Amino acid sequence: MDAVGIVEVLNTKFERMKCKKGVHFILHKEIECNSFSKAYKEYKWTLWYINNGEKFKVTTLSHTSRIVTEKEESEMTKLMEESLLVLIFNLLLDHDNLTLMLDGKYKGANTD
Repeated sequence: MDAVGIVEVLNTKFERMKCKKGVHFILHKEIECNSFSKAYKEYKWTLWYINNGEKFKVTTLSHTSRIVTEKEESEMTKLMEESLLVLIFNLLLDHDNLTLMLDGKYKGANTD
């Protein structure tokens, strides 16, 4: 299952858990080339919690690596998807944040 499918399953799970209407998740993916060497790329995926059009950051996954071949790109995507799954499992196990999200009261991850 790809990253978009993972987030779709998360949204379906929240719907089944009777979350507040207007609550869902989106995944924003960025790939940036290193300014010194184009062979190195930073993959940055941000999971957003959306509540009635307002966005709150859940987390950002970031990894930089040498990506030249399709195989290396595929391996990086697989690593990012596995990291996303671990993050979502942890999210579903965190009772306090889960309750806030279901009730529409989540205000984003503490990034201090």
